[in-house]
Parts: sequence; structure tokens; C-alpha cells
Amino acid sequence: MFKNNLLKMFTIDVNMKTIGKNINTKALFNKKDYKTSILRFNLSMDNKPLNISDCKVTTRILTGNKEKVEIESKILDAENGVVVVGLNKSALECIGENWIELLVQYNEQKLYSPKMYYIVSNDIYS
Repeated sequence: MFKNNLLKMFTIDVNMKTIGKNINTKALFNKKDYKTSILRFNLSMDNKPLNISDCKVTTRILTGNKEKVEIESKILDAENGVVVVGLNKSALECIGENWIELLVQYNEQKLYSPKMYYIVSNDIYS
């Protein structure tokens, strides 16, 4: 059970066609923001929401220390391409820039998002 007012959520609009562009999510989390660090993605293609009905969305993270983390994303609104992911301890472990991309999968079809990054900072006791 989560207390919604404690969630630190950042919303990112993602045009799935802009592969060559790195997106700064402007998301900043503390290393110890366990179970409160949420990224929400609004996926689009050709300026229209991307319908991801019957798809699976995986969040792939490459931390600053080169650790690979995969988290299954939760689809909030499939017809409008709205996806959320809660960052786990592994995704918050490395201070600094951490790179992220989404993989949308439907059977054998795979669609990757542009590369994005979020920042993790230290707490005052570390």
C-alpha cells in the first residue's frame, strides 16, 4: 500500500520517432527515495497518442556504473499510451546520470523509445 501524496512523480512526453535525440526527463531523485520514485510516460507517434493495447512495456536502465536494470512498466491507459514505472533500489543506486529507454513489445514486434536520463543525488548522511 502506498501513500499517494508521498510519490515523487515526473511526467515525460515521448515521441517514439525521435530516436536520435537524448531526452532530459528533468527527474531528480534521492538515492534513498525507495518506493516513491515514479516516472510517467506519455508515448506518442506522429503527434498522436500511441495505442499500446495488448503490448508489454519494459523499462531498460543503464546506471552510471554500467549496471543493467529492467523493470516491467505498468500501462495506465493503453489507448493513450500512458505508462508508469516505479524505480527500484537498483535503479537508484548510482549517483549522477542514469540512462533509460522503453521497449514496447507486441508479439515479435519491438519498438524502442529515444534514450532519456534521470539524475540521482545523495542524501546528507552519505
